[in-house]
Amino acid sequence: MPTFIRPQAVGFAGDVKAIAIDAFSDSEILTAVKNGSGNLELIAWRCGPADTDATRVSDSGSQAGSIGEVKLSLIGRMAITAVRDGNGNLFMILWDRARRG
Repeated sequence: MPTFIRPQAVGFAGDVKAIAIDAFSDSEILTAVKNGSGNLELIAWRCGPADTDATRVSDSGSQAGSIGEVKLSLIGRMAITAVRDGNGNLFMILWDRARRG
């Protein structure tokens, strides 16, 4: 008997070239992307088990520069991004993600 995978929730953030994703919990998701401008951007999402939309709750803005590719890992409330910067070198950033009410 086949198993079907159905979407539970969706969210949109515009043009991206590279994507990494991880979850703080069953309702807090973090994406690290190379945005349409070629820069690193972290986007926090909230999506409860019964929700049908993933809600964008915050992002890193323009704090980081141009990247080639991105990897993401979480340790507790800290996010770690490892990217290939605009010069092709490894650039690692530790991000604090404080819990919001």
